[in-house]
Amino acid sequence: MKCKISKVLLLIPSTGEPELEKQDSDGDSALHKAASGGHCSVIDVLLQAGGNVNAKSYQDGATPLHRAACAARVNVIDKLMSAGADIAALDSISRTGLHWATWHAHDEVVKVLLRSGADITMQDIYGRTVVNIATWRAHDRTVQELLQGEGNDGRTALLRAASEGHTDLVEVLVEAGADVNQSNDGETALHLAASGGHEGVVEKLLLARADTSK
Repeated sequence: MKCKISKVLLLIPSTGEPELEKQDSDGDSALHKAASGGHCSVIDVLLQAGGNVNAKSYQDGATPLHRAACAARVNVIDKLMSAGADIAALDSISRTGLHWATWHAHDEVVKVLLRSGADITMQDIYGRTVVNIATWRAHDRTVQELLQGEGNDGRTALLRAASEGHTDLVEVLVEAGADVNQSNDGETALHLAASGGHEGVVEKLLLARADTSK
């Protein structure tokens, strides 16, 4: 493959970086197309030639990571992340790759993005988090993945939401079936909310019968 990549690179002019950024009528660069199609070897070529891993589509603001998430290309996501793809990049409606993986119920992609540190608290322009989207679209398995999946800090969605004071999200997570007494390193959601001074979250957790003896 190194030989083939070298030959392709020779075909790209030294002044050809703008060519790599050209977008078609769908707003996709060559890297967007390769990411959507799951073509890892082509992605290698484009990145080595100077392709922008965070290029945004002029049509919808999507990056190659968005395209890979929509198409359930787990192997591509790993490659793009290793090349510096921004996991928090927003498209034109303020959705991340995690939003779109959730929308399409691509549970393996959801798992990979959560482990890579994707933020479950981010809202799109309609005020929807990934949990809102999963419950609204009745993706039960995806809901469970979001509830149980751990981020790179070892915290689940509920623990992170409690820690950051996202009262409405805590309510959504509890209604979706999150265990209010789950913990990470001995800290429950109640511990984290109390530590951060998030009174509204504390009230929600107590209403959900969080164990105050822990």
